[in-house]
Amino acid sequence: AAVVLICLDLFRQYGSVPRMIRDVFFSVSSVITTTGYSTADFGSWPLLSQCILLLLMFFGACAGSTGGGLKISRVAVLVKMAFAEIRGVKEPRQILTVRFEGQTLGEDMTRSIGRYFFVYTAAFVGLVLLISLDSPDFLTAFSAVAATYNNIGPGLGMVGPTYNYSEFSAFSKAILSVGMIAGRLELYPVLVLFLPSTWRR
Repeated sequence: AAVVLICLDLFRQYGSVPRMIRDVFFSVSSVITTTGYSTADFGSWPLLSQCILLLLMFFGACAGSTGGGLKISRVAVLVKMAFAEIRGVKEPRQILTVRFEGQTLGEDMTRSIGRYFFVYTAAFVGLVLLISLDSPDFLTAFSAVAATYNNIGPGLGMVGPTYNYSEFSAFSKAILSVGMIAGRLELYPVLVLFLPSTWRR
């Protein structure tokens, strides 16, 4: 779906349709699998295309993979949870269940995913606020955190495919590095290090 939407958005920009499809498919695949390669400067693409790629940065790869991001399975469960809540508003007495890949998920599992999403979002917002102290614009700050936190590599703005992170200060690079490690390890192992009880004998 992302490839089709971006191709429709880019149709007038490219002289060669096969090359456009190749560049778009490679860019989408690289971003959503957190591979980090780029064969085209998607930072110069129209805004809709950039927004789609920015969203894909958060989806991440499949469950159990070594890729970053939220993981597709968590996103799918979160969407199903949202629809279940909407159904619950319509029919309050209905017993709400969330099914994923043919199995009913227990409350413990759905709560765990909900808690992870909250921690994931809170940490992301905190990182963006810290990076905004040193960033030239919001797009650069947001995409730099999204690209490192989700282990993508290139972002948008001043950290696009044809640029790098050299413009950031040592402080920002350290923050982005911590965010990258935290995102790669799925947050909790790194957050445990900041608990006072971890350091008590």
